[in-house]
Amino acid sequence: MTPQWYEKIKRVLEIDEGYRKKVYDCGTGKEAVAPIGKLTIGIGHNLQDNGLSDTIIDQLFFEDVAHALESAYRIFSIEIFESFNEVRQHCLIAMIFAMGEPKFKEFQKLIKFASIGSFEKAAAEILDSQWAVQVKHERSLRMFVMMKEGRYPDKYNIENVAS
Repeated sequence: MTPQWYEKIKRVLEIDEGYRKKVYDCGTGKEAVAPIGKLTIGIGHNLQDNGLSDTIIDQLFFEDVAHALESAYRIFSIEIFESFNEVRQHCLIAMIFAMGEPKFKEFQKLIKFASIGSFEKAAAEILDSQWAVQVKHERSLRMFVMMKEGRYPDKYNIENVAS
């Protein structure tokens, strides 16, 4: 995948997941606080007070996207996944990134339809899911458009990402 591919998926995920330097509860969006002491990570890094630097956030992002990409290759096969246009790849990576491979694999019809190039039916499976209810409706609609039409919704402002 090219640097531009990563910049575009980063834009999608920053809008859908947010960008925070401090730990938070993804269910409520509220900053997390340890009931006793401080939230720490690594070798005593005080995550609660100091958060993470942009450099570390980027490293985590690239690692997490790499895991999602490996999952996509396992789920679809490398050949099938790479046959999808970039937008549909980003749709699937964003979903795998958000819910993890085990949960995404429950989308059996979406996987089947996307694998055979039936993108309209695959897109319908996005909206006809518990995940669409759990995430903001606007977000599931963006994923629907990406899968069905193979284009980025305007909200992502992808044309301003270097090509």
